[in-house]
Amino acid sequence: MKQPMRRRVLRACGALPLAALLPTAHAQPDDLDVPPPAPLAQSAIDAFLAAARAAGGIVDGRSPHRLYVVFDPNCPYCHQLYDDLRPYVARGQVAVSWIVVGFLGPSSLPKAAAILQARDPLAALRSNEARYSFPRHGEGGGGVAPAATIAPATRARLARNLDMLRRIHVFGVPVMVWRGTDGEARLMLGEVKASQLSELVALVA
Repeated sequence: MKQPMRRRVLRACGALPLAALLPTAHAQPDDLDVPPPAPLAQSAIDAFLAAARAAGGIVDGRSPHRLYVVFDPNCPYCHQLYDDLRPYVARGQVAVSWIVVGFLGPSSLPKAAAILQARDPLAALRSNEARYSFPRHGEGGGGVAPAATIAPATRARLARNLDMLRRIHVFGVPVMVWRGTDGEARLMLGEVKASQLSELVALVA
């Protein structure tokens, strides 16, 4: 796991006030050493939001306010974000569209496939998080059983989801993207502290 690096909220006109409050970390493959992403042009964030909407994520909750989150089943920061978002989802303050990728470790891809190929993907996602064990000595992670086989359509879908990140040169998760209350698309990489999450949710249109 890489050392924590400072949060970057990627938008055309600089960082949100929220960003200055939150030191962060994100999960990336252990064999990948890349610098933090540079700020993106607003057009790139708009394109990423459009791609996230088209990705067909696993929607959790009922709300007119939609947050899109790209996650890996083995990512500890993604798991923490999932747990921290539960009260907001339960109260209808936000609905989360979870877009799964599988690249952090050897079991990530088959676990991601298992979630997508489940009869009820949302139930599989919830099981993955409910049974999550924090990695120790290279073990642990999401609790869903890895898929024994990956259907071609599932593999193609996971490849498209991962390509979304590659297009903006991001190699870590979680990645959050949403339409702000001011009408602008916003994108954030990394850990969000529970104490600051209410500020983020309030920004989701």
